[in-house]
Amino acid sequence: MELTTPSLSLDSPGAFLIRRFRDFHENPTSGSQSRLEEIYTQDIEVVTPVQRLTGSLALKKYLKLRNIKLQEPRLRFLDALVGEHCAWLSWELELAPTRGSTAPRIRGMTHVKFTTRIYYQEDCYDLTPLLEDLPLLGPLLRARKRRLGL
Repeated sequence: MELTTPSLSLDSPGAFLIRRFRDFHENPTSGSQSRLEEIYTQDIEVVTPVQRLTGSLALKKYLKLRNIKLQEPRLRFLDALVGEHCAWLSWELELAPTRGSTAPRIRGMTHVKFTTRIYYQEDCYDLTPLLEDLPLLGPLLRARKRRLGL
Protein backbone atom coordinates (compact mmCIF):
# COMPACT_ATOMS: atom_id res chain seq x y z
CA MET A 1 0.00 0.00 0.00
CA GLU A 2 1.25 3.41 -0.87
CA LEU A 3 0.47 6.31 1.42
CA THR A 4 -0.43 9.47 -0.43
CA THR A 5 0.02 12.60 1.63
CA PRO A 6 -0.86 15.79 -0.22
CA SER A 7 0.54 18.18 2.38
CA LEU A 8 2.48 15.90 4.72
CA SER A 9 5.77 14.11 4.54
CA LEU A 10 5.70 10.32 4.73
CA ASP A 11 7.45 10.67 8.11
CA SER A 12 4.74 12.93 9.57
CA PRO A 13 2.94 11.85 12.77
CA GLY A 14 -0.29 11.33 10.77
CA ALA A 15 1.36 9.07 8.20
CA PHE A 16 3.10 7.12 10.99
CA LEU A 17 -0.22 6.65 12.83
CA ILE A 18 -1.94 5.43 9.66
CA ARG A 19 0.86 2.90 9.02
CA ARG A 20 0.36 1.58 12.59
CA PHE A 21 -3.43 1.51 12.03
CA ARG A 22 -2.97 -0.48 8.82
CA ASP A 23 -0.59 -2.96 10.45
CA PHE A 24 -2.93 -3.34 13.43
CA HIS A 25 -5.82 -4.41 11.17
CA GLU A 26 -3.86 -6.41 8.58
CA ASN A 27 -2.18 -8.51 11.31
CA PRO A 28 -4.91 -9.04 13.94
CA THR A 29 -3.13 -11.82 15.84
CA SER A 30 0.21 -10.10 16.44
CA GLY A 31 -0.55 -8.75 19.94
CA SER A 32 -2.95 -6.23 18.50
CA GLN A 33 -5.12 -5.84 21.60
CA SER A 34 -2.23 -4.29 23.51
CA ARG A 35 -1.54 -1.96 20.56
CA LEU A 36 -5.13 -0.73 20.46
CA GLU A 37 -4.45 1.94 23.10
CA GLU A 38 -1.53 3.27 21.04
CA ILE A 39 -3.77 3.82 18.01
CA TYR A 40 -7.21 4.72 19.37
CA THR A 41 -8.43 7.16 22.03
CA GLN A 42 -10.47 5.92 25.02
CA ASP A 43 -13.61 7.55 23.61
CA ILE A 44 -13.20 6.22 20.05
CA GLU A 45 -16.36 6.30 17.93
CA VAL A 46 -16.61 3.64 15.22
CA VAL A 47 -19.44 3.72 12.70
CA THR A 48 -20.15 0.85 10.28
CA PRO A 49 -23.13 0.05 8.04
CA VAL A 50 -24.49 -2.26 10.76
CA GLN A 51 -23.53 -0.68 14.09
CA ARG A 52 -22.08 2.21 16.06
CA LEU A 53 -19.47 1.58 18.77
CA THR A 54 -18.41 4.07 21.42
CA GLY A 55 -15.32 3.62 23.59
CA SER A 56 -12.23 1.47 23.46
CA LEU A 57 -13.83 -1.34 25.51
CA ALA A 58 -16.64 -1.71 22.97
CA LEU A 59 -14.07 -1.70 20.15
CA LYS A 60 -11.98 -4.39 21.90
CA LYS A 61 -15.03 -6.65 22.29
CA TYR A 62 -16.05 -6.08 18.67
CA LEU A 63 -12.58 -6.89 17.31
CA LYS A 64 -12.33 -10.03 19.42
CA LEU A 65 -15.72 -11.29 18.22
CA ARG A 66 -15.00 -10.29 14.62
CA ASN A 67 -11.77 -12.28 14.54
CA ILE A 68 -13.51 -15.35 16.02
CA LYS A 69 -16.60 -15.21 13.78
CA LEU A 70 -14.85 -14.41 10.52
CA GLN A 71 -12.35 -17.29 10.87
CA GLU A 72 -9.08 -15.68 9.88
CA PRO A 73 -10.22 -12.78 7.73
CA ARG A 74 -7.61 -11.31 5.42
CA LEU A 75 -7.76 -7.53 5.29
CA ARG A 76 -5.54 -5.82 2.76
CA PHE A 77 -5.27 -2.06 2.43
CA LEU A 78 -5.06 -0.92 -1.17
CA ASP A 79 -4.45 2.81 -0.99
CA ALA A 80 -4.49 5.71 1.47
CA LEU A 81 -4.85 9.45 1.35
CA VAL A 82 -3.52 11.05 4.53
CA GLY A 83 -4.12 14.64 5.56
CA GLU A 84 -3.04 16.55 8.64
CA HIS A 85 -5.90 15.28 10.86
CA CYS A 86 -7.79 12.73 8.75
CA ALA A 87 -7.24 9.90 6.30
CA TRP A 88 -9.17 7.79 3.81
CA LEU A 89 -8.11 4.20 3.17
CA SER A 90 -9.45 1.74 0.61
CA TRP A 91 -9.32 -1.95 1.45
CA GLU A 92 -10.41 -5.46 0.54
CA LEU A 93 -11.54 -8.06 3.07
CA GLU A 94 -11.40 -11.74 2.07
CA LEU A 95 -13.52 -14.03 4.21
CA ALA A 96 -13.34 -17.79 4.67
CA PRO A 97 -15.30 -19.72 2.01
CA THR A 98 -18.65 -21.17 3.08
CA ARG A 99 -20.24 -24.45 1.96
CA GLY A 100 -18.12 -25.03 -1.09
CA SER A 101 -18.38 -21.48 -2.38
CA THR A 102 -15.48 -19.21 -3.16
CA ALA A 103 -14.23 -16.84 -0.48
CA PRO A 104 -16.39 -13.72 -0.52
CA ARG A 105 -14.50 -10.44 -0.94
CA ILE A 106 -15.76 -7.17 0.40
CA ARG A 107 -14.29 -3.89 -0.78
CA GLY A 108 -14.63 -0.80 1.34
CA MET A 109 -13.36 2.55 2.48
CA THR A 110 -12.44 3.78 5.94
CA HIS A 111 -12.39 7.41 7.00
CA VAL A 112 -10.47 8.20 10.20
CA LYS A 113 -10.03 11.42 12.14
CA PHE A 114 -7.13 11.85 14.54
CA THR A 115 -4.95 14.12 16.58
CA THR A 116 -2.18 12.01 18.14
CA ARG A 117 -4.52 8.96 18.09
CA ILE A 118 -7.66 8.05 16.16
CA TYR A 119 -10.88 9.32 17.77
CA TYR A 120 -13.32 8.62 14.89
CA GLN A 121 -13.52 5.80 12.34
CA GLU A 122 -16.22 5.28 9.73
CA ASP A 123 -16.22 2.14 7.60
CA CYS A 124 -18.26 2.06 4.38
CA TYR A 125 -18.79 -1.19 2.51
CA ASP A 126 -21.36 -3.23 0.60
CA LEU A 127 -22.83 -6.17 2.52
CA THR A 128 -24.21 -7.87 -0.60
CA PRO A 129 -21.45 -10.54 -0.85
CA LEU A 130 -22.37 -11.71 2.66
CA LEU A 131 -26.12 -11.55 2.15
CA GLU A 132 -25.95 -13.56 -1.08
CA ASP A 133 -25.09 -16.67 0.99
CA LEU A 134 -28.30 -16.45 3.05
CA PRO A 135 -30.90 -19.11 2.11
CA LEU A 136 -33.91 -16.85 1.46
CA LEU A 137 -32.30 -13.53 0.63
CA GLY A 138 -29.40 -14.82 -1.45
CA PRO A 139 -31.38 -16.02 -4.50
CA LEU A 140 -33.36 -12.76 -4.57
CA LEU A 141 -30.20 -10.64 -4.51
CA ARG A 142 -28.49 -12.71 -7.20
CA ALA A 143 -31.59 -12.48 -9.45
CA ARG A 144 -31.72 -8.69 -8.94
CA LYS A 145 -28.03 -8.35 -9.84
CA ARG A 146 -28.57 -10.40 -13.03
CA ARG A 147 -31.48 -8.14 -13.99
CA LEU A 148 -29.31 -5.06 -13.48
CA GLY A 149 -26.48 -6.63 -15.48
CA LEU A 150 -24.08 -6.65 -12.51
